[in-house]
Amino acid sequence: GNGMLTLLRHPAQFEKLRSNRSLLRPAIEEMLRFEPGGSFIIRVAIRDFQCGDTLIPAGSLAVGLVAATSRDPECYADPDVFDIARQPNPHMVFGVGPHICIGKALVRMTASAAFTALMDRFGRIELAGEPVWWTHRSDQHGLHSLPLRLGNGT
Repeated sequence: GNGMLTLLRHPAQFEKLRSNRSLLRPAIEEMLRFEPGGSFIIRVAIRDFQCGDTLIPAGSLAVGLVAATSRDPECYADPDVFDIARQPNPHMVFGVGPHICIGKALVRMTASAAFTALMDRFGRIELAGEPVWWTHRSDQHGLHSLPLRLGNGT
């Protein structure tokens, strides 16, 4: 849902994807980076860790704000621009290291299948109303509903 909404809000990028399906893989990575479904990643420091000017003592909780890491101007050129061809795209949506999300391959495969099927089936995909975001979840950032108008014409 987050990815579809992002494509619909950036119609030039959506058209670029429709006309060049080889961009699907980097487009999915950019959707994940630009509008991540998770809000934060929690870790426990196994040893003292210096992060910039802040010391995170061993045993302390550290909270990584996924959306913030995905918009870091030191990691991304024009981080607030949605670019389906962005390279490199080293987002940390699934975390990193030994506790990386076990479902990351499934997410990518499902997104690829869903976007391929939608683009194959419908020549026209547009918003049919305002999206409704979950408001009762602090750990996830996603849509409760995304009303779409689908058609075969352009």
